[in-house]
Amino acid sequence: MNAISKLSSKGQLVVPKSVRDRHGWKAGDQIELVESGAGVFMRAIAAATTGISAADVFASIDAIVANSHITPIDDAEARAFAVQMLIAADNNTRSSAG
Repeated sequence: MNAISKLSSKGQLVVPKSVRDRHGWKAGDQIELVESGAGVFMRAIAAATTGISAADVFASIDAIVANSHITPIDDAEARAFAVQMLIAADNNTRSSAG
């Protein structure tokens, strides 16, 4: 699901509550901005680097899964999906370069 937010004059960005809830993000969590050819992605910094216990991480994951419509996939499906995404990104890069 996509969400739209507005950048403030101070460069601050408000992450909509629905997105924070879906990802289990709360005040004080560290969010990493990852640049790629397709844009900028946001992700929480791994719990191990923020001092959160493994139990808390798994509890957060369980909460996210319980509140979402995630359909589990096996490794072969995950690899196929990753290949599709890489092909799409490559095609996008090639079309914008030419």
